Amino acid sequence: MLRSLVGSEMCIRDRSKKPNKFSTETTSLFNVSVSLISPDVVMTPDSDQVKTTLMRLWKNILFTSKRFVRWMGGTCIECQPIPLGQNPNGMPDDDEEFVYSYFMEVQHDPSVNKMFPIVQRTLARNMAQVKSSVSSWDQYLFLWKRPINKELDSFIKSKGEAGPNVVDYDTRLLSYYNVGQRIQARSKLKDIGFCRVNFELIVKQLLYPQPNIPQFCILSWLEAFGMRLKTQAQKQLENFEKMMRGLDSDIRLEEIEEIHDLKFVLETIEHISNKSLDAEIEINNIQDQYYTLLHSCQGLEISQAEQDGVANLQNRWNQLVHDALHINAALYPTKRKFAKITMAEAKEFHGSTEEWSAKYVTEGPGLEELDMDEVVAKMQASAT
Repeated sequence: MLRSLVGSEMCIRDRSKKPNKFSTETTSLFNVSVSLISPDVVMTPDSDQVKTTLMRLWKNILFTSKRFVRWMGGTCIECQPIPLGQNPNGMPDDDEEFVYSYFMEVQHDPSVNKMFPIVQRTLARNMAQVKSSVSSWDQYLFLWKRPINKELDSFIKSKGEAGPNVVDYDTRLLSYYNVGQRIQARSKLKDIGFCRVNFELIVKQLLYPQPNIPQFCILSWLEAFGMRLKTQAQKQLENFEKMMRGLDSDIRLEEIEEIHDLKFVLETIEHISNKSLDAEIEINNIQDQYYTLLHSCQGLEISQAEQDGVANLQNRWNQLVHDALHINAALYPTKRKFAKITMAEAKEFHGSTEEWSAKYVTEGPGLEELDMDEVVAKMQASAT
């Protein structure tokens, strides 16, 4: 019996030591699973259950000495149990009886009393180490502490009226991606003293979506920020393509019959030429956003046609600029025609102006012989 107690104490102490890295023997007495039950990281079984089980095991070993019944003096006959109480009928109560066994000797043996506090200290020390390892997962509290939508709205508001740019999104997405990499790299199983702690469940919960619960995993964070960036990028792409289609339509007027039609086309061509630098910056911004989506948010679906359209934006703009310059050269005869018409109209206007000026000098309100009423009347006539 004493050997059993000593053996159990040695087993607990041995398994509380650091295992030999060259040994393949399993040293754990308990398998503990760590999971997230929002908002707490919990272990199953918890530390109180582990302590209770170990102490019950210790006591069970001690109480087994009651089964070793003493013999009566000078004989090989076991001592009979002695009833300690009576039932309501005045008969001995078999449930309360004293058995002559070795329990008392074992219980008060100095070696047993010496081992008990050692077991308690070993148990407390190892459970403290397990709790410390479990508490280390609180560093990822920000993943489930605040709803994703509220965090996303706060992120957008913090960037002012202009909103977050591609660098802001890329920085935030990269931070969540790196957190996911660190979680993935953590040990899934860890032997701590006499406990083998299993972290597979909490790793799965933090990395991948789980059914029937609010989502807080890394993929959900990446998807939420990625979807908002995707919406922004698609809107900018749509507006840029619409702008190019409008400019292309404006420079391709089928008939230029009036001078204002020619002016409109020439102004559009000049606008295209002057906008090349701004267009290149906008194209790079759109392409950077899609690059971030493809490399940091692999879960988001972007059609191949959309990817090809983004990749071909610069070529399409270059073609528009080339077409504008070609049309500008092709309009040379038209510009010459309207130039002649304009010169003729200018000469006609110049002649009429000189005629009116001479008439104003000879018949206008500046003549000395006119009285005030006549001057006012001529001024009103010249104004009309």
